[in-house]
Amino acid sequence: MELILASLLILCLLVVLFLWKKELHKSMAKMIFWTPVLFPWLVWLIYWTLIAQQTFWLQGLNRKDYALFLAPGQMNADTVRIQSEDDIAKIRSYPSVIKPNICTTANRGVTVVFNEMEAVNYFKLNASQFAYDMIGQTFLSEHHEFSVMYFRLPYYSTGTIKTLGIRRKNFNAIGQYSIEAVNELITSRLKDHIDEYSRKVGWYFGRGDFRAKSLDHLANANIQWMEVNFGSLGDIAEKNNMVRGPKSELIFQGFPNWFRSARTAAIGVYIGVMNILMGHINFCESISNVHRLIGRYSLCGNHEHLWGRE
Repeated sequence: MELILASLLILCLLVVLFLWKKELHKSMAKMIFWTPVLFPWLVWLIYWTLIAQQTFWLQGLNRKDYALFLAPGQMNADTVRIQSEDDIAKIRSYPSVIKPNICTTANRGVTVVFNEMEAVNYFKLNASQFAYDMIGQTFLSEHHEFSVMYFRLPYYSTGTIKTLGIRRKNFNAIGQYSIEAVNELITSRLKDHIDEYSRKVGWYFGRGDFRAKSLDHLANANIQWMEVNFGSLGDIAEKNNMVRGPKSELIFQGFPNWFRSARTAAIGVYIGVMNILMGHINFCESISNVHRLIGRYSLCGNHEHLWGRE
């Protein structure tokens, strides 16, 4: 079913491109303008489908923050939310990692603090630019860090691990750790653990990051989750559809990546529709949170950050 939806989405996009080439873009612009005016129910349906893709997003002020606290404590790294100087006292041990909770990507703003004074100074210097919304996590320096690409359809209790990757300490060109696929390390116990985590937090697809003290700990699912994100459904090494060049120009990465993006979008919509039909998202709750979606866009100025950290 998800492949059929992906094919239909791609077909619709091709039709749009054809109409654009026929210089009907002015008519399309009018349609885009008048549709929400004449058919508000359609706009609402689209919005409702988008937020239903990850059901835990509506259940807290930030979807990632809430996901970390929704699962049993032993599943996650020791995490606290920091919105004021008083919250820093909740950090239980040092060194700890402090990072923004929204409007950040490529590890921007992530730092290690070794005592409470450093944490307070970091908060004072960065609170305003990060909207007074940060999280602190125990720094697990001796642990291996992993990323998993995963998706689960709402009517199944188990999902699919597309790729398991280990983060290497050599940095790549944009300042992120490089990730090497290690699917051979996937065990049935690890798979069961990830399925359980997905069910508990309402996380249906994307990339999840966690740490394990050793490969034996990984095999036995003795891991601590760091965060969950939206993302592609395939290989961790997949490129973005568009990237910025040296002069900030947009560079198209090729049709294979474009089709992967279309597939991910289609499956995301399908998951959203299924969550609505199965009653996994509360209609009234989604109405009351429209302003948060708009506020997130206004704050970050980037649609990629509508849902939290990338």
